[in-house]
Amino acid sequence: MVALTSTVLSKSISTLNHAPISRAVLLLQCQNSSTQIKPENRYNGFNVFSRIYKEQGLLSFWRGNLPACLKTIPVFVLHRWFSVPLKNLFGLKDPNKAGMKKFLANLTAGGLAGTISLMISYPIEFCRVRMAMDVGATPKERMFNSYSHIWSKISNSEGLKGFYKGLPVSIIGIFAYRGLYFGLFDTFKTLVSQNFFMMWLFAQGTTMSAMILTYPLNTVKGRMMMQSGRKNPQYKNSFDSIKTIARKEGIRGFYGGLGVSLITSTGATIALMIYSSFDKK
Repeated sequence: MVALTSTVLSKSISTLNHAPISRAVLLLQCQNSSTQIKPENRYNGFNVFSRIYKEQGLLSFWRGNLPACLKTIPVFVLHRWFSVPLKNLFGLKDPNKAGMKKFLANLTAGGLAGTISLMISYPIEFCRVRMAMDVGATPKERMFNSYSHIWSKISNSEGLKGFYKGLPVSIIGIFAYRGLYFGLFDTFKTLVSQNFFMMWLFAQGTTMSAMILTYPLNTVKGRMMMQSGRKNPQYKNSFDSIKTIARKEGIRGFYGGLGVSLITSTGATIALMIYSSFDKK
């Protein structure tokens, strides 16, 4: 229980500290789907930080941070809750299972646990994205003035399904991310477990690899969330979003803000190492 609390706490503190970066990344990822940001006013690389501060104020860097912190609790608790029986199901306690079989089993168990936690916490993530993407400087310019406003506005226009836009591609993305994040680490961590520096380096590499490989799907998820409440959506569904982004923006359209996003990988690395110590018990 202590180790689990430490994992959630470290992730929450990291989320709080990285909030300005996370919001900047989200704006770079999803600005092409915002009705508030005109093409000529779109953010360009690292100038996003100076513009947020100048146009919306210092505290605006933490828009959407509350649900981001709250989300860490169900994500890690549910992952731990489901990963243990799933690991038993796939025979990961079997000492004879090694190599590719162990990796695939770890990837599947981690991916399934991540998928279950995603489906439960998805509305929280939706609120984070929509609040963070609101670039209004004053209450009159804001699209949403509170999280309850998001809930009432979206539920009145589309019902519960409005909070689950982009879910199919998100399931693929979280399955891949959690599978790589926990699967790679769980499979090969014994090779470096005796050296703290090598363990940290391996955890950092695992985190960054998972982020880079799944980043396009994360972009599509955010773009789809931005369609909720719109009278004329840009995309019919997640897969139409992929085709449209590829056609209009090219491969770079899927990787907006990636460089900035990788800065936040440290927090996920620390959480992964704490998770590892918890997993030994």
